Amino acid sequence: MQQLTHKSDVYSFGVVLLEVLCARPVINVGLPYEEVNLAGWAKSHYQNGTLHEIIDQNLSGEIAPKCFMKFGEVANSCIKEKGSKRPSMDEVVRGLEFALQLQEAAEKAGGIVGEFVLDKQDLSFTMQAEATILVSSHAGLDSEIVLPR
Repeated sequence: MQQLTHKSDVYSFGVVLLEVLCARPVINVGLPYEEVNLAGWAKSHYQNGTLHEIIDQNLSGEIAPKCFMKFGEVANSCIKEKGSKRPSMDEVVRGLEFALQLQEAAEKAGGIVGEFVLDKQDLSFTMQAEATILVSSHAGLDSEIVLPR
């Protein structure tokens, strides 16, 4: 029998993040077998680099690609099989706050939205020093975002 822990709460929260991102229930028996379980289906798409294919169509064109990638990364980290591989809730919160900062920066720069064209080279994040992150965009604009502690 499995025990409920803080890490099982993290898993559950990751599933909620996926529900928000994909606008669908956790289990849908009316779908093909590989799509029945949202967590497994989303994990597969994340690993294949196709998570953008299963997001809620209402978000397409509204969410900045870098924000989306960070949100997907956070959600995927929450649903790791082994609890010891999952982040703490503090780490989840920091990741989501960073995703929000990426969204706000994209909106401020006037450059989001439209078609979801994701290129891994355009979405690279370079970690620097402790909580400072340099975000490099394909347009050649660099901005520094400091994560709260």
